[in-house]
Amino acid sequence: MNHTFIVRARTALSVILCLGLFIAVSGASSCSNNSTTVELTILHTNDVHSHMRAEPVNSEKNPYNLGGLARVKTLADSIRGARPNTLLLDAGDWSEAITYFNVDGGSNMLKIMDAMGYSAVVVGNHDFLNGPSELASTIERANPSYPVLGANKDLSQVADKERVAKLLTDYKIFNVGGVKVAVVGLLCNDFFYYGYFKPGIVTDARAVATAITTNLHNKKLADVIILLSHNSFGQNVSWAQQVPWVNAVISGHSHAKTPQAIVTSNGGRPAYVAESKQWGQFLGDMVLSYDTSSGQTTLKSYTLRPVTADLAEDPKIVGLINDQETALAAKYGKDIVHDHVADTEDLLVHNDNREGPISNLAVDGYRQATGADLAMESVQLIGDDIQPGPLSTFNVMNMTPHIYHPVPGQPFPQNGSNWTLKKLTLSGTSLRGLLNVMFLAESVNLIGWISTSGMQVVYDPSGGASAVHSIKIQNMITGAYEDVVDSRDYKIALHDGLLMAVGILVQKLSINIDLSRIEETGIQSSDATLALVAAKGGMIRAADFNPGTRYNALGVDLGFYEHHIRIQPGTGTAAPMVSVTIQNEGLTASTAGMMKLRILRGKPDDVQGDFMPGNESIPISGDVDVPALQPGASTTLQVPWLDLPAGGIYSLNFSLIGTDSNARNNSLIMHTRMAARH
Repeated sequence: MNHTFIVRARTALSVILCLGLFIAVSGASSCSNNSTTVELTILHTNDVHSHMRAEPVNSEKNPYNLGGLARVKTLADSIRGARPNTLLLDAGDWSEAITYFNVDGGSNMLKIMDAMGYSAVVVGNHDFLNGPSELASTIERANPSYPVLGANKDLSQVADKERVAKLLTDYKIFNVGGVKVAVVGLLCNDFFYYGYFKPGIVTDARAVATAITTNLHNKKLADVIILLSHNSFGQNVSWAQQVPWVNAVISGHSHAKTPQAIVTSNGGRPAYVAESKQWGQFLGDMVLSYDTSSGQTTLKSYTLRPVTADLAEDPKIVGLINDQETALAAKYGKDIVHDHVADTEDLLVHNDNREGPISNLAVDGYRQATGADLAMESVQLIGDDIQPGPLSTFNVMNMTPHIYHPVPGQPFPQNGSNWTLKKLTLSGTSLRGLLNVMFLAESVNLIGWISTSGMQVVYDPSGGASAVHSIKIQNMITGAYEDVVDSRDYKIALHDGLLMAVGILVQKLSINIDLSRIEETGIQSSDATLALVAAKGGMIRAADFNPGTRYNALGVDLGFYEHHIRIQPGTGTAAPMVSVTIQNEGLTASTAGMMKLRILRGKPDDVQGDFMPGNESIPISGDVDVPALQPGASTTLQVPWLDLPAGGIYSLNFSLIGTDSNARNNSLIMHTRMAARH
């Protein structure tokens, strides 16, 4: 028989068998027994913020009933069991933000993450709020088996710099299926938080990463390089392009959600960026293919996996979380997680970019507790939202800052107190200057919106460093608001965190404002909030803290907030009805139709997309004209939900279309569960 014919026949049969196998087995890429490709799985979370348990079912914080670290562990284990070449990474902010942090300053989270099998974590800005030495102590108390990373730092002025450097390492090289994978940790480069890392210095993340990745590549120390970066998503995409030899960036800080990995180019090679939202509600699952012959790394797949309620809870993790609640009960002398101290019918949401009832509630508490002339709070430093229904001490404490004062030489459980309230004395002139600095900083995203109590401010939203038009301060005796007197001194209640941020702004912008006249009250910010809740009879109503009277724009300023929205299900053939109250917070009357209310819905039960750009969004009805409104007036618009093809959980995007002087209060997203129409 012809030898060439035999070879060709065998080749053809091999091709047929290979094609059949490819069709039968999803994802098969080669029939060769000598494949040079190694698949690497990168599982990742970010911005867990001590959310150990899933948030309340059907709440705005958790409309799809996702999350819970015990379920994250179960999901990660199922993937690791099928794919042994797996790393589990966290992109930072694993600790501070809710009261579980108060047990031991975040060591408990590091211990739980150790039990979950994490490979490495990076330090986020909320993880270093007590400075580098206390961060090192947090790591020491936990003694995790994995590295805690953060490369872009200067510890030269830190007294115990050797200890900190040993515990906070730059990068880690893992052997994953014979492939050397380097994970480089990048601390948060957000200007607003630099002061919290003092006396350490947060250095330039891109420059430091470039030096490290170049060294790793030139010395052939790594085959695959991953940046584990707690920086804004936009920065991380840029660094995926600009930092040499990077294959992927696992992102944190922005609480962004990437149903698909962002694909970009790094020196002509592909690079990938992904982030998994927040609170352990999603687990990112990136599969990379590394070709050992060519040294090329490509993305095989990316899946953003929801941590759903049908996943079994890992019993060991449940036990560790139960231990934290027992520790909180011992610390505070009662079961603060399950007691009942207040109720509310309203949703109070924390938003970094606008005033809201939750931040107004906080500053009213600060002012009441201290007797100061006025109070201030950055909305960026508000913690958790308030959900409708019964509230525990834990829920109320979660909305106000809970960072501790470390005392050198003392173990954490004995030294801790929340940020305490100070009374800062400023002249009327300095107060005006400070507000202008804050408006300027907020306009360029250096600081969040500043909520106030006891003060009425008229401002020009486009005014920058001269935004403030007028200030009135409430007379503590008569209750009347009176023009600020430039030469008079006023006492401002604010906590350590905001005072530090103000100091950074004043120094950075070279503003001549004396911040030295400070009186310590010793009152913890969370205690002030709890006291106000008690004074309200345990009932929190958003209307009592409604925006629109503390700040007023010079022009037309139409806006609305979560508590202004009500959704009534339809009955029979009647369509559901959505009502939205619009208020004019400006000092100029609006004209009829100058703005329209538009309500779009997403796809039902769209857990992954959920109003991501490019996703389906359909008007529930036509746009509705907003009638003319005088300053301070409001109107309630009734919008029928005409497009409701099926039941399920819907995301609704509310927006005012048109132009007014302040866009901060012109849009929001909420969720609702609707029954199917018959």
